[in-house]
Amino acid sequence: ERTWELFLKPYFTAVQTNAQVVLTPRLLDSNLSPSNTFDLPSWIQWDEKQARLHTPDGIPKGAGDREYTIGIQAALKSNPTQTVWTFLVLNVSINRPPELKIPLRSQFVETYLLPMSNWTFAAGTFEDKDEDRLSYSV
Repeated sequence: ERTWELFLKPYFTAVQTNAQVVLTPRLLDSNLSPSNTFDLPSWIQWDEKQARLHTPDGIPKGAGDREYTIGIQAALKSNPTQTVWTFLVLNVSINRPPELKIPLRSQFVETYLLPMSNWTFAAGTFEDKDEDRLSYSV
């Protein structure tokens, strides 16, 4: 079994100088509604300090052959009421390592973006350089 990691910190940046960003991953329902979110499955771990999602012990058999939609909420530490959402899709199969993707229609998700001018979100291509760590690069 292999692990995967997704480092999120580079992709949520505040234009404000030295602004500290708090990221919170949640599961979204099939309607992709941030108002209806759930805790991550126990086998998906969240490392708040390094801002990454990972599975330390691989994918359990019961988690296979389905898609998980993971919403990422970003908020300014100085003003937690200002938040921005985007989401990733984790495609899990028992027979292969999980794959992460940003849906084509939502590379910048205005539906889940509260109006504020001081946030940017960037996402790049997906890489699997060492076959154990999956990471995005801009």
